[in-house]
Amino acid sequence: MAEAKNPATEANQGVLRLRTERTTVAYSNFAVTSSSNEEVSVMFGVHLPPARQAREVEVEISHRIIMTWPSVKRLAIVLGNLIQRQEAAYGVINVQTQPSPDPSKKAPAEGTTGL
Repeated sequence: MAEAKNPATEANQGVLRLRTERTTVAYSNFAVTSSSNEEVSVMFGVHLPPARQAREVEVEISHRIIMTWPSVKRLAIVLGNLIQRQEAAYGVINVQTQPSPDPSKKAPAEGTTGL
């Protein structure tokens, strides 16, 4: 069991104990989000590079995480801080952008975003 301690807040908030005995690990290089006014759903998967000039790309979705908006915001803040530290230490992280979708193709469902 991992234990995270922060002496400045321990007296006010107690100790956070993370139980990791049943934790599984999964690799993901693809995420798709969808949302409602109450929650956000993030589906994680693995996108394998397609053969040249492939018209269809397949992604195997392995995990779906559903979070409340406050939890999503806290995660976004933590991830933003983590990215800032990584870039300060090792330089800018380049993100490959995907080409604009073909307007003749069906658009994704409203509230759905691929990462």
